[in-house]
Amino acid sequence: MELTGDQGFASAELLVRLVLDDTTPTRWRILDLRRVTRVDTAGAALLDGLVRQLTEGGVAVALVEPRADTARAAVKHVEAQRFTDPYTALEWAETALLASHGLGDELPEGLVPLKQQDLLHGLGTDVVAEIESRTRTQVFHAGTVLFEEGAPADGLYFIGAGQVSADIRTRSGPRRRLSTIAAGSSFGELAIVDGLPRSTRISALEPTICFILTPEGYAELHEQAPAACAELTRAIARSLSQRLRYSTADVAAFEET
Repeated sequence: MELTGDQGFASAELLVRLVLDDTTPTRWRILDLRRVTRVDTAGAALLDGLVRQLTEGGVAVALVEPRADTARAAVKHVEAQRFTDPYTALEWAETALLASHGLGDELPEGLVPLKQQDLLHGLGTDVVAEIESRTRTQVFHAGTVLFEEGAPADGLYFIGAGQVSADIRTRSGPRRRLSTIAAGSSFGELAIVDGLPRSTRISALEPTICFILTPEGYAELHEQAPAACAELTRAIARSLSQRLRYSTADVAAFEET
């Protein structure tokens, strides 16, 4: 939340009401005070009380400190994490989120955002934004089975970081790895379209972040943003067609040998 100008009793009271009336489950709050020019005694007291109440409720609070020396001095007694810019504060919250999943610094570097995913290459920024607004992010430990062969379809997965393996059970019993899927690639396209059970088992080979478009999210996209949904469906069709061509070429090469 970004605050600007003078923070007196009225402004600070409005902030307190806005924060405490927000029923969205929250584990971190970042209060950006960079553009605050002055904080009077009443405003500082209300701000301090808000931070204490949030902290007691299990919410970690970060302050991006004011640029103005007088405003910075007025809030120096507030017990919160302090940063000089909002980007470092956001990184602090993201690191804490990953640590809460037991990952800490284990995640591979080079997160591939949704707009850079292979499947969505060439799609407009507005289309990707519509898709992204309907995805959820999930972190998986190394060795986690994301879903089993035969499991109900639960969405289209985009790998942001890490890698997974796809394998199937052979008729003789042991499992056979079909492929390794790395960051920037996706899987589950067929399931999001036809809704049939999974044809492979997917497991995380290392700590992995996935952006997941659930069947409900896909249906919402179809209803509320049909043009974007049509673009995504065409992208899926192109991807599946390309895979089929590769498979046909592999079979032809096998027969020649």
